[in-house]
Amino acid sequence: MLQLPEEQLNNLNKETLVIIAASLQDQLISMQNQLDTANTQLADTNRQLEILTEQIRIMNQRHFGKRSEAVSEIDGQLSLFDSFNEIEGLP
Repeated sequence: MLQLPEEQLNNLNKETLVIIAASLQDQLISMQNQLDTANTQLADTNRQLEILTEQIRIMNQRHFGKRSEAVSEIDGQLSLFDSFNEIEGLP
């Protein structure tokens, strides 16, 4: 971008200043559109992150939660606590 010293800016005619102002307005609109697009993408990314975080929480709960321990027991298999209960029952 061309940067003019203050002395040259003071000597510009009205038509040139109008052209410069219009160009700056176009640039501002373009930058605002880019910012809006970036904000939309960021919001979408944040929603995806929230969904993935929730999925991980649910998977961890299923894998490490109390329910998974009960489901993983094999029929007829004694647990460690069953052994202690049998020992306590002996005279």
